[in-house]
Amino acid sequence: MADGIDACVQTSFGPERLTAVVRLVPGIDPAQFDLNTLLALIASAGIDAKLINEPAVRQLLENYKANPAQGVEGVVAEGCAAEHGQDGRLELTPEFDEALDRQREAKRRNKAVAEGQEKPPQDATPADHEGVSHYDQSPFCIVKPGVTIGRVHEPTQGTDGHDVQGKVLAAKEGKPFKLQCDDTIELRADGTVVTRVHGQLEHAGSLVRVLPTLDIEGYVDFSTGHIRFPGDIVVQKGVRDNFIVESMQAVHVRELVEAAHIQSEDNVLLDRGMAGREKGRLDVGADLQAKYLDGATAEIAGDCVVAKEITNCDVRVRGRLASPTCAIVGGSVSASRGIEVLQVGTGAGAVTEVIVGKIEELEQLALRASEMIPALEARLTKAEGRLKQLASAGARKTSQQAEELTELQFEVTSAQSQMQPVIDALLRTLQMIDRATLPELVVHRRLHAKAVVWIGAFKAEITDELKGPLRVSLDASGDPVLTDLTTESQVPLRQIARVVRETRFPDLAALQAIARGEESTEAFRRPAA
Repeated sequence: MADGIDACVQTSFGPERLTAVVRLVPGIDPAQFDLNTLLALIASAGIDAKLINEPAVRQLLENYKANPAQGVEGVVAEGCAAEHGQDGRLELTPEFDEALDRQREAKRRNKAVAEGQEKPPQDATPADHEGVSHYDQSPFCIVKPGVTIGRVHEPTQGTDGHDVQGKVLAAKEGKPFKLQCDDTIELRADGTVVTRVHGQLEHAGSLVRVLPTLDIEGYVDFSTGHIRFPGDIVVQKGVRDNFIVESMQAVHVRELVEAAHIQSEDNVLLDRGMAGREKGRLDVGADLQAKYLDGATAEIAGDCVVAKEITNCDVRVRGRLASPTCAIVGGSVSASRGIEVLQVGTGAGAVTEVIVGKIEELEQLALRASEMIPALEARLTKAEGRLKQLASAGARKTSQQAEELTELQFEVTSAQSQMQPVIDALLRTLQMIDRATLPELVVHRRLHAKAVVWIGAFKAEITDELKGPLRVSLDASGDPVLTDLTTESQVPLRQIARVVRETRFPDLAALQAIARGEESTEAFRRPAA
């Protein structure tokens, strides 16, 4: 009869033998079964007796006795799955995890726009109802040195399991995580990942680094917000109205800059130029190169090269404007080390101002120093005059006169001690101006009528068109002269233009004379008769 009972009990196993299922086939008299018999039959199938679930077997038997015609089955033993070790991993801080997601989405969107798969972002209002500026919503993940961006976790070993037959199921150890980084990232002994430089954080798979250059694939617009970055910035498209691009290093924009603000502590390169509509601004810490400038205000600490036109702009160049193919039309352009252009003004008589050889900040500093000298001289002269009067009063002096004598001697000493540092500062400032400036305007084609040239202490109004190539400069006496660069002939500029001495800028020769005690400040304030 045991053989018959054996045939009634069918045992099967789940994946990895982690479960054992017993089926009692229909048609057997339940009286032939008891709990111990069934437990023994299950164990004889190779199942570890310690893992057999006796309550489950009892329930299985009761279910069968209740309806032997249908048969029953159920799980009677369970093993324990191996818990494999976790691989090592990089866990970013929530802040940088979110920031990198925004950055990846911005790159995806810009690529889709460039390929025509999505429309460019529409203009947004400057701020939403909560006062959040859309101009300031940048998707780029910018980091500073010494910032913790995440942690590398070590792999775990895992825990072995076993099947229903008691065999060990070996756990796999986790694989170590190999962080790919360069010297912009520091991986510390405790697994902390820390930035070492300023820049844009990049993360892809196991790669983490800080990029020194911010490469913007599309436009600077509402998809990017204002850009403020410590390294170089490259904009593959243009910069839209009212947006700011600010860098501690160089800026390169490949397409048009509109009425925006570009600020750089290094060079700026505008492949297309700027159409500023009287609102665009450039603040350049080194050199500027642009195809053209229109309706812009620019402060340039180095040299400037503009290929085509500077139209209706206010441009101040601390170095030289060397643009022999460029026309200056309207506005005001100043260059401390001289200007070289194709033409100034237009045949239609556009009023155009050029200023050469000036550093206005230093000249104003020199002027303020020179204005201190007459007051000190007056104090000194007054005190010395009174000293002479007291000296002529004879050897015997009243106590009041003696006291006054002491005060006057102190006044003389004080005025003298203050005078010399002022004179020295004035002379040093004038020397700095002399070394850093070149009062020269070179025009290769035409210097048009109604152009105004400021040079030295003079304002020259061009009354008739002058053909180039020509140079306007100062002669040895400081007077403006015009040189024909073809014949090298030279004439005083006042013979062909209206030249007047003006007080808009200090007369540096007069300041030199003041420093030497040869002239008062009133001399250079009076226009020439």
